Amino acid sequence: MTVWSFYDFQEDGRSVISADLVNLPDVQDKLDSILLKLRVMEQLPWPRTFCKPYKLPKKAKERLLEIRVDHLNVEYRFLGCFGPTTRAFTLLAMGTERDSKLPAGVVEKARERSRLLNSWGNIREHQFND
Repeated sequence: MTVWSFYDFQEDGRSVISADLVNLPDVQDKLDSILLKLRVMEQLPWPRTFCKPYKLPKKAKERLLEIRVDHLNVEYRFLGCFGPTTRAFTLLAMGTERDSKLPAGVVEKARERSRLLNSWGNIREHQFND
């Protein structure tokens, strides 16, 4: 039974996550596998093996979570947040880890996008691979 709905942030009518994964079908499959497991979980917090809080400065108002996908010795990190409704989670940005850090701008972009979730025009349902 589906408990959670997953969404992708969109810009210009296109999912920013799908755009990042267009040439990475194996990463998409691994992400989808994690999301499908989370989709049926009743209890929060979700297991840290799948999704854990992203550490932001103490004064930050946003709460981001990250999902990590390892593929061919590269760690893909997806930042997202709960919302725009209850039992909804929106993927906001993706980056590849280098020296234990995300590239400059990825976290800021995710934080900015999380503040824009009050409009359904900024998100679309996450498309799972068949």
